[in-house]
Amino acid sequence: INVVAEGVETGEQLAYLTQRQCDQVQGYYLGRPIPVEEFHRRIQQEKLAGGHLSREMEM
Repeated sequence: INVVAEGVETGEQLAYLTQRQCDQVQGYYLGRPIPVEEFHRRIQQEKLAGGHLSREMEM
């Protein structure tokens, strides 16, 4: 089972989840909500750069 933690707002919370081998996290600590136009712009930039938007947690 993969575990996704939602609502991560502090580095302390991220460290806690990382120590407990949480698979993925999301929350304000990693990024604030953005308007849909900004989202589309960022996706396009990532495509042009050949990158991806996900961030891997180091365990």
